[in-house]
Amino acid sequence: MEIIIGEENVNLGDGGQITGEIYFKINDYYFPERRWNDFFVTILQWWVHNYITAIRSNSYTFEFHFMDGPYSVKAVLIEKNLYEIRLLMTNENNNTEIVTTHVCPKELQDMLIKACKRAFKVLWLAEIPSDKAVGLKSLYEELKKL
Repeated sequence: MEIIIGEENVNLGDGGQITGEIYFKINDYYFPERRWNDFFVTILQWWVHNYITAIRSNSYTFEFHFMDGPYSVKAVLIEKNLYEIRLLMTNENNNTEIVTTHVCPKELQDMLIKACKRAFKVLWLAEIPSDKAVGLKSLYEELKKL
């Protein structure tokens, strides 16, 4: 399982929001879909924050949401060192589980660290000023210390 941050189609909007590709890859499956375009800096910041909060508070569950669409990822600690990862699509009545996989907490942390590094590189390649990702950079530094 990995978080993909694509370097194509990166845009800095007039309001300062940065869009680009962000999605999960599990074997040959892409979630929400391959080349999903969304507010990747903001979303990654939410995900890192939710992970850090869960670890520090000894929470057994947390979620990663996308800004666009009805998609989310729910992590549930099912054993001391194992998260069940549920890829979900929400409709009016309930959550539909699309794919389930398992990762250990260290794998998940490493995956988030790698995604942050990739996001910083993508911003640099797109010549987007680093001050546009200050919040993410701060959380990235916290994440590395866990």
